[in-house]
Amino acid sequence: MKQEKKIPSILALLFLLGGTFAGINLSQSSRLFRSKASTSCQPINPQVTNITHNSADISFTTAANCPSSLLIDDRTITSFHSPSFVHYFSVPDLEADRNYAFSFIVSGTTWQQSQYQVQTASNPPGSVPISGLAWGRVLNLDRSPAEGAILYLNIPGALPLSSLVTSSGNWNISLATSFNSLKDNWFTPPPGTEEDIVIISSDGQTTQVTANTSVNDPVPDIIIGQNSFEGQPPPPSSGQDFSSLPTSLPLLKKLKITNPQDNESIFLQRPEFFGDAPVNSQVIITIHSSQVIDGQTTANTQGNWSWSPPQDISLGDHTISVKTKDAQTGLWQTITHNFTVYANDDDTLSFSSSPSATIVPPTSTPTATGTPLEPTASIGATPTPTIQPTTRTAKPATDSGIPSPGFSLPTFFIVLLSSIFVILSYFLLS
Repeated sequence: MKQEKKIPSILALLFLLGGTFAGINLSQSSRLFRSKASTSCQPINPQVTNITHNSADISFTTAANCPSSLLIDDRTITSFHSPSFVHYFSVPDLEADRNYAFSFIVSGTTWQQSQYQVQTASNPPGSVPISGLAWGRVLNLDRSPAEGAILYLNIPGALPLSSLVTSSGNWNISLATSFNSLKDNWFTPPPGTEEDIVIISSDGQTTQVTANTSVNDPVPDIIIGQNSFEGQPPPPSSGQDFSSLPTSLPLLKKLKITNPQDNESIFLQRPEFFGDAPVNSQVIITIHSSQVIDGQTTANTQGNWSWSPPQDISLGDHTISVKTKDAQTGLWQTITHNFTVYANDDDTLSFSSSPSATIVPPTSTPTATGTPLEPTASIGATPTPTIQPTTRTAKPATDSGIPSPGFSLPTFFIVLLSSIFVILSYFLLS
């Protein structure tokens, strides 16, 4: 009778140990992969700017190109540009003098920290001041519009301000709706005061320049990657006498609509419209929408005009007509631009933008205490936790939040594989 051949017991044990080790290693590799992916989409240096008594803007950066949304006041708000390295949210319809906690969902992971809070301002006394505007253009090195970049503006005595750069490269911030650092009144920028501008481009590069409140209308063109203004020296420092600057050239300015450009898409329902006109001329504005909105303003001594509608513009296609009378001929000159208001950059009409007069990005930092955020002059390919606009009063911590638990497939695989080897060993050893 032929004896049945059996595999030695030691070989069966080796099979069992090898399978168990392989399963554990696979599980650890999977966890390591998920950990790296989660870390690359961790929010870096969240900023709260453009705080008013009824709105705020919140932004942050990530080391990777990630989709994101904001959870605040039982609302979910999608970032204006998502996925992206920079993430920007406008939050309207808030209550005055109230604290709001918020959290982020980035690539499916929820990030929540105790420092993620925003305190709105008190109801300001009196009406909104006469509209003041800081605006300009941000361009890439090839002079194309730096669409999707975030511009942070820091003026001493004011809450931090910010703006999202449009598809035409324009940015604008309403100084009329800015608040002082005490959050109890409107802020009026003093002339001849130095201010810091920090730009984070859509690919994560950071650029810093020094500007001046006397040259905000407009600010000279800013080029990503350059720490000076395009084609001219930086604005004069504090204390310089501006009375000697020529004032005759703006008289020659012709009527022009700078924002919005013709057929431009915008993502605010109460944007700031601005452009050029002869000095001190009356500018009449009409928004042709489901409800016609009329307004008027006067060009300043530099030949610039700006105006914000008193109510939200509905989502969809619109036309803006601007006209002024020629002082020499007495004839009216009219310019018309078409534009479309979207809820977000996905061309959907599901989210209403901030009600403030301009791009009302977050204005203050989420915590009442903390270390000032110092911007760096270096320009890197990806943002780092130290890239911060100056004069911020505080910032949320950038420690890891509470990510959602990982998937359980590796664990089931280990149990199944181990069970198979145990059964196989039983038959081999019997």
